[in-house]
Amino acid sequence: MNLPTYSALLNALKRDQVYVVAIVFNPNGTVDNAKKVKVNPNDPAGITETKDNGTELREVARYNANGQRINAPVRGVNIVKFSDGSIVKVMVK
Repeated sequence: MNLPTYSALLNALKRDQVYVVAIVFNPNGTVDNAKKVKVNPNDPAGITETKDNGTELREVARYNANGQRINAPVRGVNIVKFSDGSIVKVMVK
C-alpha cells in the first residue's frame, strides 16, 4: 500500500489510524464476511495483526443513507452493522 505523496493529503493523514477493510459479498449482494485491519506504516508488510476470534462474522442490520432499516441491499450507500458491533458503509451499485 502506497501512502499519498501530495503534501495536503500527507499532512492530513494520521499514519497511526490507517486501516484496510475487506468485504466478501454473496451473489445476492448481502455481506458474507468483513474484516478491518490496522496498517502499520513502519512494517514493510503493512499489516500489524490479524485475529480469528473463532466466531463467524455476520450481518445483523442494514440501513440506507437516511438511517432507515432495510432488509436487502439498495442502490447507493448502505450502512451495515455486524455481529461484532462493527459498522461499515458499503456502496451498492
